[in-house]
Amino acid sequence: MSKVKDPVEKKRLAYKRDHYNRGGESNKSWRKSKPFKKAKARRAFRKNSNYFIRSSPLEEGTQIAANRKHGGVKQREVRDWGVMNLKQFVKSRLARRAASLV
Repeated sequence: MSKVKDPVEKKRLAYKRDHYNRGGESNKSWRKSKPFKKAKARRAFRKNSNYFIRSSPLEEGTQIAANRKHGGVKQREVRDWGVMNLKQFVKSRLARRAASLV
């Protein structure tokens, strides 16, 4: 049982301890979907790079063009925005709400 009985103190501790995941998904689903998204980005990158490597016909000019395009292919970045504590999250939401009303 909690030793803190004062509601104001409980709210202060909740703002300090609790966190919010900014990945756009719940924290439990992000643990599973992040590796899935990274693997999907890697597969797409390998598929595109293999396409440019194999699509090099016998002509010299098209080989150079295919190599140039292959150099421009990049793997899609999977962003992880991290977590913020509940106090920062509530403050940012209040600021967004105030900005949308203006």
